[in-house]
Amino acid sequence: MSSSASGDLSQENALKLATFHLEGARKSTDPDLALVLYKEAEMVLARMKQFTMAGLPRTDCNQDQSIREGIANAVSELDKMSTSSCFWDKLQTRCKKVKNLGEMQLADGAITENVIAMDSTFMRSLDQHGDIATLAPHIFGENKQPPVTGFRLPEPDERLQGTSQLAHCMYLLKLWSSSPDDIQEPTERDWICAIENDEDERERLRTLVTDVIRAFTRIDLKDANAVAEVVCLAPVLEKDDFHDLLGQFYNDIERSVLLNSHQLEGIAQLIKGAGSNYLTAADLVKIFEQLKDHLRDIHKQSPPRVYRLTLMISNVLDAMADAKVKGLDREQLDESLSSYFDILKEASDAFLVYQAAYAYQSTQYILDGEPLWQTALQRSRSLTRGQSTTANAAHTVELDRLLESLNTIQKGLNDVPEVSQTASSTHKGPRSLTQSGRIFLDCINEGLSFEYKQAWYPALRMADVLLQGGQFADFRKLIYEAPCRRNPAFQWGLCQRLGVLTVNSKWDTETHQNAVALLGEIYQNDAVWGHQATVKQWIVNILMQLTSIPHAVKQTAKAVLRRFGTDEDPVKRVLYQSCRKADPNSYPLKIVSPSPSTPSLLDRVQDVPDVETRLRL
Repeated sequence: MSSSASGDLSQENALKLATFHLEGARKSTDPDLALVLYKEAEMVLARMKQFTMAGLPRTDCNQDQSIREGIANAVSELDKMSTSSCFWDKLQTRCKKVKNLGEMQLADGAITENVIAMDSTFMRSLDQHGDIATLAPHIFGENKQPPVTGFRLPEPDERLQGTSQLAHCMYLLKLWSSSPDDIQEPTERDWICAIENDEDERERLRTLVTDVIRAFTRIDLKDANAVAEVVCLAPVLEKDDFHDLLGQFYNDIERSVLLNSHQLEGIAQLIKGAGSNYLTAADLVKIFEQLKDHLRDIHKQSPPRVYRLTLMISNVLDAMADAKVKGLDREQLDESLSSYFDILKEASDAFLVYQAAYAYQSTQYILDGEPLWQTALQRSRSLTRGQSTTANAAHTVELDRLLESLNTIQKGLNDVPEVSQTASSTHKGPRSLTQSGRIFLDCINEGLSFEYKQAWYPALRMADVLLQGGQFADFRKLIYEAPCRRNPAFQWGLCQRLGVLTVNSKWDTETHQNAVALLGEIYQNDAVWGHQATVKQWIVNILMQLTSIPHAVKQTAKAVLRRFGTDEDPVKRVLYQSCRKADPNSYPLKIVSPSPSTPSLLDRVQDVPDVETRLRL
């Protein structure tokens, strides 16, 4: 089957995608979204025509003929739409309104390495149809296989080189017993076959896992290195070992005078790695109870520490929402977290208010027991096991279902007057950073209610799944078709995820550059994303952080910032300077887990002398 230039879709699926976008553009009552969908369809069809002319032979094959007829019909539909007075009248009305407010200005220049360069046909179309830009086709246009860390598999009785290697060995053994067909790498299958009849070796590996946990338990003051090492074993633990380790985290938090971010990160990773039916409602309630006293006093700590802790608490709640634990009591959740929410929702700091709103929304889906993104999350794990074709197709189906659910949630919110009024207030043109900040906080605070769910949280969680699995084309579709795409909370979380993707050294330079280019697009394209100055400040903050990392992408980040500072629109130039001069506190993108300590817990249980460990490094 041939493959089109539109992502990694087949010609048939690319044609379906173009037709879908055309149908959406024709029916949409939102002129901004209508033009975005129109441009997406135009770009897909243009690339399909080029591909067909270059690579699809003219034969009598029914499939080939069907594709050609489908392209011709879609192009005809595109031409009809472009001359439709109804379609362009509403777009021209929107253009005039926005131009009068001073919102629109097409930025010139190009990002380094042509990351966000657009085709000449696309640029001519912009000039013709009102200077409303959409996402360049080069940005996240295709899916990628997610990066996988390789491990050398040990010989029988050979000393292991690290706990991650031990975890990988145990994972293969566990997978072999449940789904042997999922192990497709020849070296892994050979290793499993060799060890299958060696009970002594299997027992040795299992004993090492238990011994590492015991070594961790014996440490009085557990640092971030020890926590990072032991939690990498979470997905391969037996149920008893899992609960022993979870109990150790309970005890450490209870004894701590100050809550540490690495303790929270450890709990989050442990919950994420929990086996089926390992966790109960009582386990999660106990975690909340252990955290309650610490969260009550969180505002007394230094701002950088508070930023880190609130980010980690959100990670813990995300993990709980993913865990599918049923039977949780709403009143217990409210009681355990009420002081935390009460403190943060009164803050004047956008980062803290966002984290509070995020935590509130996550509790809504913890109570669900079966979140909207759960099926996609399960399928994403198959991407690293050589099943990308099946998983990609499944992701597309799950994404369509999620978008349908998000539209249902959003429709319900539109019937709540105070939510509709607050949300609409974010799209009325340029404001001062201070005024926009107040509107941002007011809008975010609408998420601080147990009375209703909002669409932006599950949309962000689906984005997590797609980015983790390298499903960038589906991610692109999500962010442009989600009904909450103009919600400032969605945009704040989206920008944070793009920043995290950029600092993830496991992804390639092209992926990093795409993430930076999309940040620039959100900042500059007010027609699609609105003019939320506090979100723009967050984008500038992220890009400034990226200019200091030892990656090639820092030059791209610097180029984007220069472009912001030289924008032809004086309002945007002033906004950019305000962002640069705002509070210099650097909000954390993520908490990076450290490398295992030296000597590691595994070294200690294997009685490896310190000198040998150092020689290996």
